[in-house]
Amino acid sequence: MKLAIIPARIGSKRIPKKNIKDFFGKPIISYSIQAAIESRLFYTVMVSTDSIEVAEIAHKAGASVPFIRTIENSNDSATLYQVVIEVLNEYKKIGIEFKEVCCILATAPFVTAEHLINSHKLLINSVKCILPNYQDAGQFYWAKVKGLYTRNTIISENSFYYPMDAIDINTIEDFENAKIKYNTQIKNTYDNEH
Repeated sequence: MKLAIIPARIGSKRIPKKNIKDFFGKPIISYSIQAAIESRLFYTVMVSTDSIEVAEIAHKAGASVPFIRTIENSNDSATLYQVVIEVLNEYKKIGIEFKEVCCILATAPFVTAEHLINSHKLLINSVKCILPNYQDAGQFYWAKVKGLYTRNTIISENSFYYPMDAIDINTIEDFENAKIKYNTQIKNTYDNEH
């Protein structure tokens, strides 16, 4: 079974409530949730958050929020790895274990169901596609659960990059640039289809 985890704590120093900030009429997290659901890859699409407000938005978008994230994993020093392991351990407590996990960032409106499906194929076929000239755009991360428990990081020496055109949103400037880029992509797609 495969699990989609969308980490979305409420605290953000550079962009207040970044994970639920409006992005073309809906909370930005809803794009990640929608892509995961539309991929039909996952047993469940869950949001890991420390916020009731985020949880309510996630529920409305179709995700599950089976528990509220611990205080220890809600601060600035908590890593994605720690968040993912916490989620996996919580599911273990109720007898649900996963073979593969995909951590999709809440601010990743450029991720589509197709990206998730195609990148999963690379994962299960153990494709090596290490491209040193690319940089991590902070969109999503696949991992085999068994391997996660043997290391302390999501990205390892066996990791591969999945090339895609996206913006890692960390600042207000990034957010505004992402809106311009997204709007251009949507317009280009519409123009090509009509």
